[in-house]
Amino acid sequence: MLRHGLWAAATGMRPAQLKKDNGVSYRLLNGVECLREMAGIETPANCGPLSKDAYLMERIGFTAEKIAEHQAQDRGVIDTETLLNHLSRFTEADLEAGFLEHLKVIRHKRWLRGGVYAADGHDILIRHGRGYQGARRISDGAYGYKLLVLLNLQDDCG
Repeated sequence: MLRHGLWAAATGMRPAQLKKDNGVSYRLLNGVECLREMAGIETPANCGPLSKDAYLMERIGFTAEKIAEHQAQDRGVIDTETLLNHLSRFTEADLEAGFLEHLKVIRHKRWLRGGVYAADGHDILIRHGRGYQGARRISDGAYGYKLLVLLNLQDDCG
């Protein structure tokens, strides 16, 4: 993600409902959200241990001073409520713009070539599927997989 520009696309999404830039930068909060998704943590409210990981927080841009200050108090670098408030500020238009920015990076890298594409994603639930390899917890007692589909809708594209 870092080398190919996808990280910049993900962390560069500024919520339209963000009135002013104070406190924790929206880029850092977006970075924490990306890490949460990649770690398979179900909800932002459960990412307290993630925000205590000094190495990961430093990699996404938090300063060593801020990390050390919060570690001394045995707290995460951000409060989970801060992340939830940040995510609630995104509008549907913000999310669509972020998706299009990701597609722009993917097309620039020539991972996708011309044509019309459709993308979709959903969770495949497996009741009591705790032992399944790679399955993650989706809801109470249910485990499963995330299915992401990208289809080229044009027949004449090579």
